[in-house]
Amino acid sequence: MIKQHYRAIAFYSGGVDSTIAPLLALEDLDLRREDMLLLYVDLGGAVDRVNRAEQRAKILGIDFIAIDGRADFARDYLSQAILLNGSYWGYPLITPLSRAFMVEAAASLLTFGNGETRYLVNRCTRYQNTRYRLEKHCAKYPHFAALAPFMHRSISRPEKIELLRRNGIEPGRGAEIAEDENLWGCALEGAPLNDLSDIEMKKVFRVTQDIWPPSHTSDRFTLHFADGLPIAIDGKFMPLNDIIEQCGQFGAKHGVGRIVIFEDTVPELGYKQRGVFESPASTILYAAHRFIEDAVHTH
Repeated sequence: MIKQHYRAIAFYSGGVDSTIAPLLALEDLDLRREDMLLLYVDLGGAVDRVNRAEQRAKILGIDFIAIDGRADFARDYLSQAILLNGSYWGYPLITPLSRAFMVEAAASLLTFGNGETRYLVNRCTRYQNTRYRLEKHCAKYPHFAALAPFMHRSISRPEKIELLRRNGIEPGRGAEIAEDENLWGCALEGAPLNDLSDIEMKKVFRVTQDIWPPSHTSDRFTLHFADGLPIAIDGKFMPLNDIIEQCGQFGAKHGVGRIVIFEDTVPELGYKQRGVFESPASTILYAAHRFIEDAVHTH
């Protein structure tokens, strides 16, 4: 049974920034390590990082919990995205949907009362829309505040590595491009993506396979819908998260779901960047859902 006395809870994947953020937060809030909980929320995706996260949490001496949120995330959030064909300039809301779910998961592990503020620690920088999303979602709960230690700091990678080593963690080789992956797709972020001379971006994508040279194989399957949501594949009924996962696997094999847009931050930031995403599942399911809408709705 998880204790609920924690003053702060941090989203944790075991990566460099998600490890540095709670360490800085302990300093900022003047908390002990036993006052914080590290939370790993499994929302699906190709890479399972839970073992690394748990091992590093033990080294840090901070309590850790992992939650399998795949079924609930699909049922409560991705279902609504499908019904609404949810999109933001062609981006199927991979990260916004996951963060909303994760805030609810975090809040469920805390006790609110006595007017004492609880903190949600995250690794957002001042340039990311995600920090505004987290602040808005936290505001639904009494005395729950989002805390982003990187917001007002500029920390070089050598400084981060030194801090990790002081805390007993040997970092791996850093990747230039970060990824945020769940059932709905993979969002990619990093300075190399803003090099507009790189048109093909062959080395960027993580989930979807290149379609050149073209393959002579094809996949065909039938999606069954009820009340606007997929309920079966080829007549086999299954939970929504399994349907989404299988659609993602089908699409990824054929390079389906690569999305490249120019993304604006909120006006306060005034920052523009190239948004690169892979979402084969949403591409397939939105196309099927729109076809059904066209077939049954009057225009």
